[in-house]
Amino acid sequence: EGRALRKATSSAVAKFLWEEIFCRYGAIGQVTTDNGSEVEGAFKELVTRYGVPHVKISAYNSKANG
Repeated sequence: EGRALRKATSSAVAKFLWEEIFCRYGAIGQVTTDNGSEVEGAFKELVTRYGVPHVKISAYNSKANG
């Protein structure tokens, strides 16, 4: 799933994930990302708002992604 956002703010990304992913497919077990600052705020808000665990892996290490 994907859609263009006017601004990639943490609130906009969290809202997209809620409306387009969680409401369609149900809750997810965890979100795995690298330590990029561009996603930090969005997933911090998801953890707070929806209780989704956020697992951070080291950047440029695809083996850590599972």
